[in-house]
Amino acid sequence: MKKGLFIRIVIIIALFIVYYEQIPSLNITYKNSKIEVLQCPFHWDSISRGSAYYDYAPAIMLATRINATTVEPQASLNFNFSKKTDDFYFDISVDKERSEGYKSMNNEIVVPTEKGTYVFDVIGKWRQGEVLYIFKIIVE
Repeated sequence: MKKGLFIRIVIIIALFIVYYEQIPSLNITYKNSKIEVLQCPFHWDSISRGSAYYDYAPAIMLATRINATTVEPQASLNFNFSKKTDDFYFDISVDKERSEGYKSMNNEIVVPTEKGTYVFDVIGKWRQGEVLYIFKIIVE
């Protein structure tokens, strides 16, 4: 009986550690198709590694690592995080050094009307820290 209780406790602790350390993902879709998202942990506390801070290049430069998704002008993109956030915000890159806030509403953003390539960055905030997400679209 003691062995069974010990195994249960070990399993519960292992599940807690996996859940706690898992960095949440961001899913973005357009017409039920998934948009590629680059996940960059900015600051994340974990049990096994302590607190880690990361430094990144501007979002527009990091976006060269991912493929753009082509969308229509004023298309609606749906988004959801794998874990409920305490807060989040969207920015759109203006140039290599600047970005501006971008509105989101009801787990949806509406893309610009002008044709072009756009890089968005999203900061999600949780008790354990913050995560930067980047995605790129082409409005045609």
